[in-house]
Amino acid sequence: MAEKPFEMAQQQQDHRIALERRVIVSDTRRSWVGLFFGVIITLVVVGAGIVFTVQGRTAVGLPATLGPLAVLASVFVYTDRRKRQERKDVADRALESG
Repeated sequence: MAEKPFEMAQQQQDHRIALERRVIVSDTRRSWVGLFFGVIITLVVVGAGIVFTVQGRTAVGLPATLGPLAVLASVFVYTDRRKRQERKDVADRALESG
């Protein structure tokens, strides 16, 4: 009789773990797809900017070339700072609890 609640709890735990695994796989896949399309779009825009610049239309070509590169650099800096802050927060919480 006492085994039934433990068995139900184990089933619930297994179910939650399976759900978490699906969410993680889905998030990872979505992240890779976004990264892939971001690279494709960036390459197309930068390539078009280079073509415009070579053709002598620098008023269009330079911003089209430098704009995406500036965006990529700012995303890199933002992500780096956010990761540093997250690591600092985790370390601070560990010191507070320990």
